[in-house]
Amino acid sequence: MIETRASRLATLCALFGLLVVLGVSFGATMSQAPQSEQAPMTDHIAADGDAYVGESVQVSGTVVRTDPVVVAAEYEHWTGTRYRTGVLEFTVTGLERTVSTGQHLQVYGTLTSEGTVNAESSVVVPDGNILFMYGVSALAGVWVLARLVRGWTVDWETLAIERRPTPLVTLESLDPREPEDPTDA
Repeated sequence: MIETRASRLATLCALFGLLVVLGVSFGATMSQAPQSEQAPMTDHIAADGDAYVGESVQVSGTVVRTDPVVVAAEYEHWTGTRYRTGVLEFTVTGLERTVSTGQHLQVYGTLTSEGTVNAESSVVVPDGNILFMYGVSALAGVWVLARLVRGWTVDWETLAIERRPTPLVTLESLDPREPEDPTDA
């Protein structure tokens, strides 16, 4: 079916392009189902804040003041043909935890006015979580790449991936001790 080098290269490019398109389009969509339990977020409130007064919302942002607690949340949305971005500040009331300036806070509660949220629950997200997430992902990526390079090779004439007859590196080759002689008694 895919016999020639050109057809394999074209298929590889098409599949990679499809992966990029599907990844971007999936990441850009949100469930629009009315039964969805997802609360409106900062982007929705920025587009039409009055429509969400009295409803449950979720606001995520950086704490800029602590008495009263004020969260600065970034937004981005389309209004007609114009793309808008910015920062909205929300005063958070009813918060049952202490926070400090600079922390990232996620608040789920009721929007009582366009700039005030009465908190029902909240989560403080430590900055280290993001660094840890990227660190673990990078480590996993390096591990997978090492496993691929160790056990597989590319036949450039046919643009095919083939299993190596013997891996580049084996656990035995990493052992600094001399191999034992089975005839030694």
